[in-house]
Amino acid sequence: MAFRIFSTIPTDHKDEELEARAGLDDLLKNLSLRGKVARWAAVAVLVVGIFVGMAMPAHAVNPARCESATFNIFQGPRGDSATMCFANAGEILVGIADVHRLFSGNNEGFVKTNKGDFNFGRQQVIDFINTVGTVTINTIHIN
Repeated sequence: MAFRIFSTIPTDHKDEELEARAGLDDLLKNLSLRGKVARWAAVAVLVVGIFVGMAMPAHAVNPARCESATFNIFQGPRGDSATMCFANAGEILVGIADVHRLFSGNNEGFVKTNKGDFNFGRQQVIDFINTVGTVTINTIHIN
């Protein structure tokens, strides 16, 4: 007595499945198609990199040695000599209290204080002590 095993999948579906597998194998083996996929992936990475780069600042305000060209902050009871100085374009969050005045040096921008925002141009002195009293600078932005 001979037994025959019948498949539950009709033969035409088996052929389609084999063709699909063969198509996937061909896709992986096809060098020109892999090159196209690699180029599209590179373009996608480049686009994402550009957007991330645009969101991140290119420069940063940094503490610096006090000079006539730097952004100089004057603190304390006399406020006659610079106690903190900054250089480079960008923005920095700080908490500098008891500020009497500032000298912008070769810089333009603004500062945010506990008593409002103050814009400054090049070679400008802002005398807080005689206008609004001492301030606490929270943000320094240099163009």
